[in-house]
Amino acid sequence: MEIGNNNIQNAGSYGIYIQNGTNPSAAKGSIHDNMITGFRTGFGAGIYCKHPIGKWPIIASTIILPVQPVMEFM
Repeated sequence: MEIGNNNIQNAGSYGIYIQNGTNPSAAKGSIHDNMITGFRTGFGAGIYCKHPIGKWPIIASTIILPVQPVMEFM
């Protein structure tokens, strides 16, 4: 299985959320060439995996996190 070539905009809290990351012993999946942006919360996760995903390499994916403004105190 592959998750690839996606442009995820307005991601909310999670761009890609993997509930169960297990893979059969011989099978390998990949998460590749994704762009994730537009988080609506301050604690967003670009790629969230609930369980270990040792056989799922993450390759060439871009996650654009929101930048919080710097507050100056006078």
